[in-house]
Amino acid sequence: MGGSKDLEHGPIMRRMLFFALPLALTSVLQRLYNTADVVVAGRLIGADAMAAIGSNIAASTGLGAALLLRAMARPEGRLQRA
Repeated sequence: MGGSKDLEHGPIMRRMLFFALPLALTSVLQRLYNTADVVVAGRLIGADAMAAIGSNIAASTGLGAALLLRAMARPEGRLQRA
């Protein structure tokens, strides 16, 4: 991965889209995974398994977001201060 990106200067919309794109794509992929998981469990295991998986979608999405934020943090483990 290359150098740091300066979010303070330049066109704001382009910078914000560049910053938000990985989050949006990760969210879409997570939703597709969860949907496939619920469909497979509903067909193969039953309604109880489908309900259990469906109730944990929010937790898995939150965990995915936390891991993504951790990956975007500085190598020292801290987010850069503005």
